[in-house]
Amino acid sequence: MYDRNALYRPTLDPGSGLTPGTVASTIGNYYDRNGGRPQRINQWNIALQRELFRTMSLEAAYVGNRGVWLEANQLWSLNVMSTEYLKSRGLDINNAADRALLTSNLSSSAVIARGFTVPYPGYPTNRTLAQSLRPFPHLTSSVTPVWAPLGNSWYDSLQVKFTKRYSHGLDVSASYTWSKALGRGNGGSNAAALGGGVNDQFNRVNQKSLANNDRPHILTIAFSYQTPRVTTNRVFRAVTGDWVFAGLLMYRSGSLFSVPGSQASGIGNYTFMPNTRMNRVNGQPIFNVDIHNIDPNRDVEVLNRNMWQDVGQGQWGFSAPYYSDYRWLRSVSEDMNMGRVFPFGENGRMKLTVRVEFFNVFNRVTLPAPTSGNPTQTTTYDSQGRVTAGWGFINTINGIGGARNGQGVIRFEF
Repeated sequence: MYDRNALYRPTLDPGSGLTPGTVASTIGNYYDRNGGRPQRINQWNIALQRELFRTMSLEAAYVGNRGVWLEANQLWSLNVMSTEYLKSRGLDINNAADRALLTSNLSSSAVIARGFTVPYPGYPTNRTLAQSLRPFPHLTSSVTPVWAPLGNSWYDSLQVKFTKRYSHGLDVSASYTWSKALGRGNGGSNAAALGGGVNDQFNRVNQKSLANNDRPHILTIAFSYQTPRVTTNRVFRAVTGDWVFAGLLMYRSGSLFSVPGSQASGIGNYTFMPNTRMNRVNGQPIFNVDIHNIDPNRDVEVLNRNMWQDVGQGQWGFSAPYYSDYRWLRSVSEDMNMGRVFPFGENGRMKLTVRVEFFNVFNRVTLPAPTSGNPTQTTTYDSQGRVTAGWGFINTINGIGGARNGQGVIRFEF
C-alpha cells in the first residue's frame, strides 16, 4: 500500500544510505536541538544633555548591549576529538611517535602493535587511526550543527553628539563614538557580530575575542549652509543668495587584520578541529614602512613577517583571532554638494533645481589592505616586476579606484 507520508517522515538512522563498511563525507545536516531559539539582546543607555546656547546642545551617553543565544555553528562539532580524549586512549599529540601513529592506517603494524583495532566489524582498514577514533568514525566531516545558538556578543561605547540647530543659515551636527565590540563564535547569520574563528572547541570560554567589525573610533560630521542675500542690488542678491552648501564627513578606525593560521601545527589532522593560529611575537613592529607614506610599487612587504611565529607540530597557538592595534589605515569618506532652487513663473510654481555633488572631495588616496594570510608565503612577480602574490603586499595591478568624482543634477518642476 502506498504511504504518502513516507516522503516526509524523518530518517533517524545515522547510517541510513551508507553501504556497510564504507566511510562517507557526511549525511545531510545536523540541526541543533536548540535551533530556532530566539536571540536575547539587552540594550541600555545612560545619557546627559546640556543646552550650551539657544541653538546649540551637547549630549554624552554610555550605550551598551549584551547578546546571547546568537547563531554560532562553528563553536561546536560532533565529530571532533579533544586532546584529553586522545590521552585517555594512550595517545599524546605532543609526542612525535603518537602523531605519526594517528596518521597511519589501521593496517599498519605499528597501530596493531599498540593494540588498536577497527571500531566495528567491517570497518575499512585503509583509514587512519585518528579517523577510527572519532565519535562517528564512518563520517569524515566534523558534523557541524546548523542553527546552534551558542554565540555571545558584548558592546560598550561612549557616544558624544554636538548639534547646532539651524540659525543664520547654518546647521551642524557632529557625533563621535568610542567603542569596543567583542564576540564569541563565528558562523551563521551573526558572523559579523561575533568574534573570529574558533581555536579550540573544547575551550569555549576562551573563544571570546574582538568582533571582526570592531571600529573603536568613529567621527561623523554633517553640515549645511545657506548663503544670505546681501546688498540691495537685486541682481547680486539673486545670483549669490540662497545657495546651499552641504557635506557629510566620516572618519573611522581601520578594519582589523585576522591573525594568520598556523602552517606547521597540523592539529586538525589529529583532532579534526579547525587549525590553530600563529603566536604573536612581543616587541615586533606591525609594519615595515610608514603606513602614511606608502609607495605600493616599491614597498613590497608592508606587514612585518617577524611579528608572527609558528607553533610546533600538534601544538595550540595562544593568539587571539584579532588584536586592536593590528588593523589597517583609517577609513575616510568625504562628500560635499552645492545647489540652489530657482523659482519662477506665476507665484513661483515652476522651479529649476541645480545641484553639483562631489565624492571624495579632497581626492584622498585609499589603498586596499595588504594581504595578511600566510607570513611564510613566497613573494612572486609578473613579467613587469610587479608583485602578484606574497605576504603583506598591496595589490594595485588593477588600479586603486576611489578617486574624486562628481556629478551634476538639473531638475525642472512645473
